[in-house]
Amino acid sequence: MVSINRKIREIISYYKLSDRQFALKIGVTQSVIGSMFQKDTEPSSKVIQLTASAFPEISLEWFIRGKGDMFKSQNKEIEGTNKLVDTIATFPNFLNTKSGMIDRIKDIIKLSGLSDRAFALKCGINQPTLFNQLKGIRAISLDTVLSIYKTFPDVSTNWLLLGEGDMLKSQSRETERINKLVDTIATLQESINTKSETIALLNEKIKLLESQIEK
Repeated sequence: MVSINRKIREIISYYKLSDRQFALKIGVTQSVIGSMFQKDTEPSSKVIQLTASAFPEISLEWFIRGKGDMFKSQNKEIEGTNKLVDTIATFPNFLNTKSGMIDRIKDIIKLSGLSDRAFALKCGINQPTLFNQLKGIRAISLDTVLSIYKTFPDVSTNWLLLGEGDMLKSQSRETERINKLVDTIATLQESINTKSETIALLNEKIKLLESQIEK
């Protein structure tokens, strides 16, 4: 499981901040950060959102999922992941509104070919907890989302959280590739049409010159 607590420690260490300075920068009290580190617990959704907002240069893929490099400039960010800042701000309420999050998790379960119980075991999620979350009885937690990401790394971040794009990253890459091909073909066709028009004009000029020569 990705430890966001540890990621925050790395951010503090990189920028050479004290816990107090970090707390002031993101807009929380020092006791919030101190308690989190002392008890070695994961940060609240509010702390995650405030950290992401205060350090926009930090890659959310690295911060939330532990993938790639710390900074966006070092690692190509998944398209649209900056939208996750607003999404994380409303955890867990966001996950339980009409966002379709539950339906998308059910789609992943269906794609995996596993039963709900087998899916929970594979992801390392407490079975009763997942069952209650899928029924809407309990809020879908950040731990559940991160467990799914870790177990199914090809699932698109934007699709699961925001319902945007394709379910799988490979599908998104294929769609992008096809779109580029379509654009290339359209450009080539336009070039061909232009050249055809030019050839037609030249043929008319040749016929005109030939007729003048014959006279």
